[in-house]
Amino acid sequence: MSRALVGALLFSAFQSYCAVPSLDCLYPIAAQRGTTNAISAVGKFDPWPPKMWTSVAGVSFFAETNKGKFRIAVAAESPPGPCFVRAYNEQGASEPRFLVITDLGEIAEREPNNDFDSAQSFEKLPAIVNGRLDKTDDVDAYRVQLNAGQTLVASMEAYVLGSPVDGVIRLLDARGVEVAFNHDDGRTFDPQIIYTAPNAGSFLLQAFGFSYPADSAIRFVGNDKCVYRLHVSAGPCPKLDQLISASLSESEPNNKATNATAVDTPCAIKACIGSPEDEDAFKFMAKKGDKLVLKVESAAFGFPLDARLRIEDEKQKELAKAEDSKTADPVLDWTAPEDGAFVATVRNLLQRGGPDHLYRFSIQRPEPSLKATVSEHAFTIEPGKTNKIKITLKRTHGFEARISVAIEGLPKDVLCEPAEADGKAGEATLSLSASADAQPFSGPIRILAKNLETGSTSAALRELISAGENNGVPNGYSQLLIDATEHLWLTVKAKP
Repeated sequence: MSRALVGALLFSAFQSYCAVPSLDCLYPIAAQRGTTNAISAVGKFDPWPPKMWTSVAGVSFFAETNKGKFRIAVAAESPPGPCFVRAYNEQGASEPRFLVITDLGEIAEREPNNDFDSAQSFEKLPAIVNGRLDKTDDVDAYRVQLNAGQTLVASMEAYVLGSPVDGVIRLLDARGVEVAFNHDDGRTFDPQIIYTAPNAGSFLLQAFGFSYPADSAIRFVGNDKCVYRLHVSAGPCPKLDQLISASLSESEPNNKATNATAVDTPCAIKACIGSPEDEDAFKFMAKKGDKLVLKVESAAFGFPLDARLRIEDEKQKELAKAEDSKTADPVLDWTAPEDGAFVATVRNLLQRGGPDHLYRFSIQRPEPSLKATVSEHAFTIEPGKTNKIKITLKRTHGFEARISVAIEGLPKDVLCEPAEADGKAGEATLSLSASADAQPFSGPIRILAKNLETGSTSAALRELISAGENNGVPNGYSQLLIDATEHLWLTVKAKP
């Protein structure tokens, strides 16, 4: 057998063995600045180990002998907050996954902790637990001591981490009686409870969940991918003033056009649907052709208002309305049909109200804008071949500038001429060309869209959120810690 044939067979065998890494999640999903700790990568890695990339500086992964095990070192100067991690090799890169860099240390969940006797206690509050529902029917329990009149605020992050968990948290008193329960916080499928203890005592906080997307199994979910962060604090309930900023407050009564709160544009107003019958009206002036964005934000801040927003003219004729948007709060992108006064009203679709049904109402004059997106997070090219990348250009509020699109971070063996799009074009296409002797490469790239009139640039994004239904079952994630990434990936395959 010739050496060439032997080499080809060996290369073919290596190619079939060496697969693109598949990273599902990290556990724990958070790491403190200035520390080195053990961390597990959940996924498929053949061969082991892959290389690891992060979207921020100062984070290093050191592979251990056992598959899926790393030591992670986070520099003291690394920026706090969520970032992205990829596993990669010569064949390509995994989808980007979350790592949360923290200023303070977080508590590691300790098993077993599934009942009163084995519950994990908090030494002090506030605290954040890095946990995982690692087996079917897993329920994680935490013991909390509360004083009379003390308010417990507990929230679980799982959905926003991209975890396959529709989380639930509940609170039991010392007798085992449920005193608080929540399944969804109004913003996402993640839960939150706020409970004020009438008497001092020991309470049990339980965290568990169902499969997301939902399946036919009627039992609690658990596997290596079901990571979560549990935030627990004891103190006063957060107030609206601490959560949102606004220039005005509503003036009651303001439930109809004749007593509507008069506002200028732009504006931001703090308000409340105080009773089931309450409806708030805001009067504003506009000229024909004025483009305005009217928005209600309540679920976005964790309040229970399910708002409906409506615009009427002076004759009380309905001109536009909105209920839910992708964020569960209504938004109206509206153009005034004529000069005059208009009234925007807000009410609760569920006909409920109370002091906690708080919201922020705003009217803004939008600026022309461009959003460039790509449908893939990673691209591959072979030596001597070409590959095309389509960039979608979403123009809003009258943006009509010519655009030039180019790629940043290409290896020297891959060429790509910038592509231009005129003021009406909704897409642009880039053509990559790899030389016949292009060397293997696997690394991050960015696609930049340049406004040829102003010179300003913005990065094309790969959106990570998507929401839909399959036979009535929600799928995808409509809100994540980071909804999109500008860090794309290019792999130049080795020449056979």
